[in-house]
Amino acid sequence: LIIYYIVRFKMQSIIKSQALKHIHDEHHPVKIFVAPTMKFMKWRVEIHTENYDYVGRAYGRNITFSDKVKRQQFSPDTLLWQIKSNPEIRTFLKFSSIYRWQIRKLDDQTTEIRLIDLRYLNKGHYSF
Repeated sequence: LIIYYIVRFKMQSIIKSQALKHIHDEHHPVKIFVAPTMKFMKWRVEIHTENYDYVGRAYGRNITFSDKVKRQQFSPDTLLWQIKSNPEIRTFLKFSSIYRWQIRKLDDQTTEIRLIDLRYLNKGHYSF
């Protein structure tokens, strides 16, 4: 079991450095998230830069980024900033390291805010 964890941490380190090489020339990385999946050689990879979020998968050392999302500003003039004290919103923001949001006006009195955790891209669809 100890050897398994040593191998996994070493693989995670290799994937992290490979992923950073992919985008280092374009943008300065701020945060990187590399997480294992249930399959030994498959990993989830997300990189947060000043301007973009990159979402992809790794199989061994081969990394493929499938989504590049323009960063949204989380500033005091945004609607999300105004409702961040809501316990559910606060919980999401605390546990989700890389996310984006969509705001849609449903009618004059209703606005939908959809929070999307970029770590969970599965078959071209964000589960959460």
